[in-house]
Amino acid sequence: MSTPNNLPIKIYRTDDTVELSIIWEIFNKCNYNCSYCFSYGHHDKKINVTLEHAICFIDRIVDHYMAKLNYKKIIISITGGEPTIWKDLVPLCEYAYSKNIYVGITSNGSAPIIFWEKHSHFFDFICLSYHPEHCSPVDFVEKYKVICAQKNTVLPAARIMMHRQHNYWERSIKVYEMIKQLANYQVECVAIQKKCTNNTWLFIPYESETMNDFIKNTKFEFHLSDHLIFRPPEALFNHKLLRQNYNIEKLIPNDLINEHSNKFTNWSCHIGLEQLFINASGEIYRATCLQGDLVGLLKNCKDIPFPSQPIICKKEFCHCTSDISISKSTHID
Repeated sequence: MSTPNNLPIKIYRTDDTVELSIIWEIFNKCNYNCSYCFSYGHHDKKINVTLEHAICFIDRIVDHYMAKLNYKKIIISITGGEPTIWKDLVPLCEYAYSKNIYVGITSNGSAPIIFWEKHSHFFDFICLSYHPEHCSPVDFVEKYKVICAQKNTVLPAARIMMHRQHNYWERSIKVYEMIKQLANYQVECVAIQKKCTNNTWLFIPYESETMNDFIKNTKFEFHLSDHLIFRPPEALFNHKLLRQNYNIEKLIPNDLINEHSNKFTNWSCHIGLEQLFINASGEIYRATCLQGDLVGLLKNCKDIPFPSQPIICKKEFCHCTSDISISKSTHID
């Protein structure tokens, strides 16, 4: 838990960190219907974004950020909904790779094993989220192990949603304990936040003191054995955190959320320069927080005026781990 003398004052990129991260909500259809998810996240709504739109946008990114601004490392982080049920996911990945763009995915892991056997090598990071209302601990961990066993696949990260209801909480705890028994793993426990109006997310304390203590004290954990059979994860998000006591540490965004240190009101933030967000309707913003004006529309990708300056944050909380990972500081750039 942070104290007044060690609050964050700056988050910054290192030389080997991704220069542009594109959070791409491919569509908002999901095969799960979690009680804590906002309705838009699992709504079966017709989206008029096509693979052609997506390819045009990638071409614009390459022209603007790579050719014009000389960005070297760009990643498209694909999310949803559940992205593995989008029919054009693999063609999009193939095209991005042809343009030397990294691709990552956040998935609930429900795709059949054959999907991961055939396509896991596409991804430069794989984030599997565990949702205890829809998946048993044994099934989730077995799928995690299958992905780890694929040749030339990155070590997947397990993000365990810590449900407020006791029986589901116990399921999440079981997954956490089972993952930590593996030889190789990345795992973090995620406090469920509540979405309010105006895209604001709030951390609501758990009813049990034991639950609250677990959330506050359980950090991101990473372990590699000496006998790797897969591709080690590259340092794509190797950001640093500077605190008021001048300590510098590796940034773990979810740890900041769990310790309630994700408050950056009036900070200068580089969303739009280091990150873009595309929602399922094809609207392009600087980040998932939707700060700043609409950047453009995917269907009009040739006319997008990409941002050129940081903005001053006006939100009370930074709810998204991707947004937290963007360079920001208490002083004006």
